[in-house]
Amino acid sequence: MADFLLDVSSHVATLTLCRPAVRNALTLPMVDALATAITDLYDRDDVNVLVLTGEGGHFCVGADLMANIEQIQGALGIEGSVATFHRLLRAVWNFPRPTIAAVSGDAVGFGMDLSLAFDLRIAAHTARFRHGFSNIALVPDGGSTMTLQRLVGTARAFEIMYFSDKVEAQQALDMGLVNRVVPEPELGAATAAWAGRLARGPQKALRLSKQAMRASMGTAMDEALDREFASQVQCLSGSDPLAGVMGWMNKTAPEFTER
Repeated sequence: MADFLLDVSSHVATLTLCRPAVRNALTLPMVDALATAITDLYDRDDVNVLVLTGEGGHFCVGADLMANIEQIQGALGIEGSVATFHRLLRAVWNFPRPTIAAVSGDAVGFGMDLSLAFDLRIAAHTARFRHGFSNIALVPDGGSTMTLQRLVGTARAFEIMYFSDKVEAQQALDMGLVNRVVPEPELGAATAAWAGRLARGPQKALRLSKQAMRASMGTAMDEALDREFASQVQCLSGSDPLAGVMGWMNKTAPEFTER
């Protein structure tokens, strides 16, 4: 079975992550293929809206740490691995038309960051957001050093980043992390309704409005990703991330030693 599916219908392109057994965790080849699939949609006249969702009751729990370790340690290396994830993030962020993330279940780590790169987020009542990076001695690397604080404010963003506590759907709505919360069975219909309205809307005006919004944000996503790239490479070159991952696997409290 494919790691993700692409459906284009009624001017809406819907990407569905299809690794439900691992809550749609992302392998490096999958990330690369997703980035290509999204950028290939940029100039298609039959695509006015991009939607991303996950199969099996979950959105995405970020990187598949065990599946990716061989490539990180091999030819791709640390820098190439981080750059691959950033390619996907850039593909989403720079999509020229409206984008929607439809989130159910877990959105963790890069999966949470990926959802924040979309223009709109509709969450099922089952949605749970968790940053997770600090638990394994890493820094956010999906642009959320910019997007998170713009959505929820600096103080709340620091709390989410430092502690990596779970943010339930209603809490996410209250703090502005998502636009709307609906019952799980209604997520597909609610997403389709919004996507349909956007797909039928004034495409030139929507595209130019998005460009203006992005330009008015100040810090560019590329600047945020460059800073995250340098920081993540430093973290991955040390010993604490391995301690964090082993602690996560063994369900024990890791001992971090780096300063």
